[in-house]
Amino acid sequence: MHQDDQSGTAARAVKVLYTSLFTGQAVLGLTFAVIVRLNGPLIANAPFIGRVQAGIGFLVLVVAMVVLRPRVALRTADVQPAVFWANPTTQSAVQLVWFLAEGAAILAWIGYLLTGLGITVIVALAAMASFARVRPSYFEANRTA
Repeated sequence: MHQDDQSGTAARAVKVLYTSLFTGQAVLGLTFAVIVRLNGPLIANAPFIGRVQAGIGFLVLVVAMVVLRPRVALRTADVQPAVFWANPTTQSAVQLVWFLAEGAAILAWIGYLLTGLGITVIVALAAMASFARVRPSYFEANRTA
């Protein structure tokens, strides 16, 4: 396979991965919301569990967005997006941010399913909003060298 083809494939794969991760979070949240709305939370009298889930999710989100995201090298103007995404170091760093942000959302959504607490929804939506902010175009925005 030609290098340009590999670079383009990597860029497409990253965008497909991002879209799949975000869609999964949204579908999970909507599914859990319907379940809680129709049947109530699975463990109605255990708010501590929901608070712990929300707290852990929030901490994971902070690590992803405050500690790890700034460490990701952003694309400079002299690097094409396809080449930027073909770099394994870039992919690993970005994916770590994404996976942790997604994990924060999932933890919070599970806390919501279990307890129905509003704080879990707030953390889940904050994680999803943060995840949406660091989409592929955020990292490949044209920056000066």
